[in-house]
Amino acid sequence: MSPTVRRRRLTAELKRLREASGLTIDEVAQDIGVSKSALSRIENGLVGVKLPVLRALFRVYEVTGQQAEFLERLSSQAAQKGWWQYFAAETVELDATKTLIGLEEEASTVNDFSLTFLSGLLQTRDYARAVIRGATLDASDEGVENGVQMRLRRQQRLGDLRLWSVIAEEALMRPIGGPQVMRAQIEHLIAKAQSRRITVQVLAKEHREHPGITGPFVILGLEPPLNLKAVYLEGNLWDACLEGPDEVALYERTFDVLRAMALSPQESLERLQTNLENFT
Repeated sequence: MSPTVRRRRLTAELKRLREASGLTIDEVAQDIGVSKSALSRIENGLVGVKLPVLRALFRVYEVTGQQAEFLERLSSQAAQKGWWQYFAAETVELDATKTLIGLEEEASTVNDFSLTFLSGLLQTRDYARAVIRGATLDASDEGVENGVQMRLRRQQRLGDLRLWSVIAEEALMRPIGGPQVMRAQIEHLIAKAQSRRITVQVLAKEHREHPGITGPFVILGLEPPLNLKAVYLEGNLWDACLEGPDEVALYERTFDVLRAMALSPQESLERLQTNLENFT
């Protein structure tokens, strides 16, 4: 279990314990001597929980014995570094990016809508290098290569999770890295699209208006005990990870509409082949 998921599991349990006790965040924060915002950030998984605070919460919630030992162990494991944190800081400088990778490590399903670039889980080495170099101002060669290695490392999860990727056709027409790189990328995509656990659909360029036109997004699903769904959004200078039920539901409906509008998987393979021929 990744540190990100351990933290989510810990904080979800702390929130459950507070609600079971019938106490508000204000009441608990005042009792243990922290601010309401600090406790809220802990319950939302935005920050870790230090041992003195954790033990103060145990006192308030009357947590003892094996349950306390388990939660302390979970807290310690959540504080460990994930593999992605050993790469150069510039490749993981945004908190939500760290959250994405941490959740990706444990996700059972990933639904991805790609508007401008292909999903990092489906990129070739050369395509990833071209995207990172083009999108990152003043990136060092080392920073670019670290970013490439991170994306390739993330792809090791493809054998375990269920990936459904809807790709706006414009992303297939843009010659990222040049014709040779793009041709190899589309060939790679065709091969992956025939994998048992990967579905690829192309949203044909004829659809000029669609609900994904405002930007790409990723929906991650994690099975129990965490039983979590989250949406990852990314921009040039920002990213965000949304976990609110209403927010997630909106993006799930959006994804359902997009894949209904997109070509079928078989038609998408044919359209991929057509786009491949444009890069001879």
